[in-house]
Amino acid sequence: PLRDVAPRYAGKQVLAIGPPGVRELAVSCGFDRPLVSEDVLAWRPQVWQYRLPDPAHITPAFVDLDNDPVEAVLCFGGSVDWGQDIQVVCDVLLSSGGVLGRTTSTGGSSSNSSNVDATRRPHAPVYFSNDDMLFSNSFPTPRLGDGAFLAALRAVYARRASEADTAASSSVDLDVTIFGKPRGVAFAFARAALARAAAAQGLPAPARVYMVGDNPRSDAAGAVAAGLTAVLVRTGLYSDGADGGSGDTGGAAAVVDTVADAVEWILKDAGVAVAGVDDG
Repeated sequence: PLRDVAPRYAGKQVLAIGPPGVRELAVSCGFDRPLVSEDVLAWRPQVWQYRLPDPAHITPAFVDLDNDPVEAVLCFGGSVDWGQDIQVVCDVLLSSGGVLGRTTSTGGSSSNSSNVDATRRPHAPVYFSNDDMLFSNSFPTPRLGDGAFLAALRAVYARRASEADTAASSSVDLDVTIFGKPRGVAFAFARAALARAAAAQGLPAPARVYMVGDNPRSDAAGAVAAGLTAVLVRTGLYSDGADGGSGDTGGAAAVVDTVADAVEWILKDAGVAVAGVDDG
């Protein structure tokens, strides 16, 4: 879905947050002037004094932090240094007109800047691709995900913005647009992608779409709400007990042990005969 946002920022500088390679990811989504936290450290190492900037880091020529505003913050997920990234994001959001280092007493960007919708936002737009609090890997218990990073960012921003705006009568909340599951926009994007792939092969758009996942809330419940058929697998969060022991499957049509089992169940449910699949 972030691809649909990119045209709004053609020729504009945006901050991309994520793992190594996030700049290339942003470019692949259509953003033509993405900067990353390392660019900010290379510009002013004092921004995050706990780590020196990578001497091998090369800041692209299109990055101009002394003059150009940062028009939006794009969180693709997978931040590898929460402290550094939260600091840089807050610097952007609390700057005047989106220009790093320029502050405003109201704690946000100036209302005449192109990166501000004065009717809605006190700061540059912030987009998150996902806000799942937990995810599963080979460790025995769930790990903190992008939702935890967002929670930390919200808390720090609210504290900083409230302190910057002494006239505020209550805490200043972070305004975020989130595209990830279980929101319908994520599943609508998947449907559209499947329809395009089918059309490229001269086929009609699939009438029924299945979602396979391990999270009852974001995968199963989100898919069902969007009109998809959900299949829950016991390979990650669900097997880790993320359902709180309630047995809540998010409305999944089936619960199976593995992804392979999910594929087999889907083929049977769709009435597709596959050689080698046991019908018993």
